[in-house]
Amino acid sequence: MVTTSGPSSLTCDDISGYVDETAFLQCQIVSNNFDIIVLSHLSHPSTGSVLLPLGSLTKTSAVVTTTDPAWSGLGLAYHTAGSLEYINVTLPKIACAMSGAFTLNLTNGNFSSVTTSQINVLVKPTSPPTISQRTYLDVSTEQIECTGDVGNPAVQMTLHASNGNSNNSFVEMTSQSTSDDTKDGCTFTRTIRSTASLASMNGTDVKCVTSYSNIGTNLPTTLESNSLTILLISGNICESTNATFILHPYDCHKYIHCGDSTSTEVSCAATTCFTIPGNKCDNDCSRCP
Repeated sequence: MVTTSGPSSLTCDDISGYVDETAFLQCQIVSNNFDIIVLSHLSHPSTGSVLLPLGSLTKTSAVVTTTDPAWSGLGLAYHTAGSLEYINVTLPKIACAMSGAFTLNLTNGNFSSVTTSQINVLVKPTSPPTISQRTYLDVSTEQIECTGDVGNPAVQMTLHASNGNSNNSFVEMTSQSTSDDTKDGCTFTRTIRSTASLASMNGTDVKCVTSYSNIGTNLPTTLESNSLTILLISGNICESTNATFILHPYDCHKYIHCGDSTSTEVSCAATTCFTIPGNKCDNDCSRCP
């Protein structure tokens, strides 16, 4: 959306571009005469707006004044096409810091007009999502959880489970919920969870998939997590022992804590393993596969 202060002397489109790609802004000069046009960038961080001078141009010269590395290679140019006059702004590499607006201040004698053009920085997801856990107590209320980068604007992320056929193909799970997206810089991170009963998923392979279409080609692109096999631990695992701590049936980096009518899965510190005798996590991982 273009806004002006005083009579409009420039008409500019907004810019939308993906990080690391080239973007181009062209503004038509409505006023047929001007002394100078000064360009600045107006960002909107949480601490308040920040105005960064970028450069200026006349009909005979253009000067880039910013030394901010995010704007390296910024190009400014004046040109004509028949009776029409234009200024061109070239961004050789869109950066997250460019999100905000261009302000273009055209001066002609004592007359000044300010036009604003929004810069919408878009982000494609670049890393696959992750599934954080594969073993669960069958009495647990925990859910299968997946977290990943969904870009900006946020794209689709879904949980998939193996269908049990011999080809072990995956189908999208119908029972899943989405948490609020969290913005990190100029991209979004999303967490989704399965709301399906874990009791029905023992031995099921699951994975997480981020899906989007490439702008321009509309070709589908997917980023997939590694698949994990859901392994359930019997909720009555502690009933056959008087021990407080027992070995985890699937993972030597974890153990089971048996309390009063409860059983809890506990993780050792990174690089350590649970050992018996001793009932402790230490550096002896000789029993691990």
